[in-house]
Amino acid sequence: IEQYGWDNNSLLYLAKKSTNARDFIDGFFGNYLNVNNKIIWGEKTPSNSYQFDSFLRLYPKARIIHIVRDARDVVCSLKNRGMDSYYASMLWLYNTAMGVRLNNNESYYQISYEDLVINTENTVINLCEFLNVNYFSNMINHQHSSIDNSIKSWNNKPSGIINSKSVGKYKNVLGDFDYFVM
Repeated sequence: IEQYGWDNNSLLYLAKKSTNARDFIDGFFGNYLNVNNKIIWGEKTPSNSYQFDSFLRLYPKARIIHIVRDARDVVCSLKNRGMDSYYASMLWLYNTAMGVRLNNNESYYQISYEDLVINTENTVINLCEFLNVNYFSNMINHQHSSIDNSIKSWNNKPSGIINSKSVGKYKNVLGDFDYFVM
């Protein structure tokens, strides 16, 4: 919560003064938008796919951008974070299936993680068209952030420089048992 500019007391205050879920979400992300002089927010937790339809009911004009990554690389990544192959496989399958179920919804847009990191500019241009926002080349440049959001088990920073070093990592990590489980 600190990364979004909140502490426990201020977050509890927001929860108490909010009259509904939308008030709470607007307040939570609005603070971050104001501090960072931004107008659009996004959140990237894979399990949010369980609530895509509920979110669209709260925000009918919102857009869902669903990034789908090669299951083998996801399993590889989650194993590095301490999960076993079975749990990692099922987590990828369930999270992905919950998102893909909205693929006929006009507010849903699916992109491949691999396209995003290998063919970044074209992927972002197409995404901007979907979002009806202008594309600027600096959108894909690294933005320095005062927030340390590094995740040690990933050996990466979600707000770091876009790179493809994790694509195909499974080839050197997963073994026969992993493929059997998957």
